[in-house]
Amino acid sequence: MAYCLTANSPTENGRKLALYDLKEGVELFAVTPQRAGEHIGFDEKSRQLVVKVSGGGEYRYGADGALVDEDAADEAMLSSTNYTDVILTAEAMLKVGCSTSELERILAAVIGSRVLGADDNPAWKPTALKVQGLAHEALGQGREAIGCYEEALRLNPKIGVKRKLDSLLKRL
Repeated sequence: MAYCLTANSPTENGRKLALYDLKEGVELFAVTPQRAGEHIGFDEKSRQLVVKVSGGGEYRYGADGALVDEDAADEAMLSSTNYTDVILTAEAMLKVGCSTSELERILAAVIGSRVLGADDNPAWKPTALKVQGLAHEALGQGREAIGCYEEALRLNPKIGVKRKLDSLLKRL
């Protein structure tokens, strides 16, 4: 088995992850990966591609190119030591709706991402604050969300939470 990860390019073949069965001489799949990873390996017995995430987590693609367990992939990304992976995963998860326990996990991960270095990066701190505010708001913690949104807007007036902030201020 072999895999190929193509470079970013504006063509249809840009940013693809493909898995090949070299014995059979066939491409098993080619997908646009939705998540990042530090290292890619194989589980030849189950014909799966194993993606290792910085921080020790992992997730898998099956022989058809689909994620084997999307929840495990999200958990691996939230546990990453790469703050950009954590923030982007948390933001995506918040868009689809989550249980209270998932929301609490997302909030903890985003707060952790700020400690990992997001607060030291002027390009990422406003985004981390925005996502933290979204998590607080989803948990019904309006005052905490307001604080995050206000700081995010102070750092980046175009961060996209002005309406959310105004709505929360009217409700509280």
